[in-house]
Amino acid sequence: MKKGQPQSEWQKKLTDMSLDSLQELKTKMQDVLDNWKTGENGQYVLQLDQVKEEIQKREKKEASKPKMS
Repeated sequence: MKKGQPQSEWQKKLTDMSLDSLQELKTKMQDVLDNWKTGENGQYVLQLDQVKEEIQKREKKEASKPKMS
């Protein structure tokens, strides 16, 4: 992820990812944050929030789909 990449581009990237990929990304980003809580991590905090939002949206969408039994 390049520094200063427009948020909309990042958001589009998230929208194109599968739920599994998003979960994986969230875990990776959380690990990065846990290991590195200094300096420029504000950017990651913001993006992690977006990742979490996207996951919630997906999970809601999945939950609202009629379940195939």
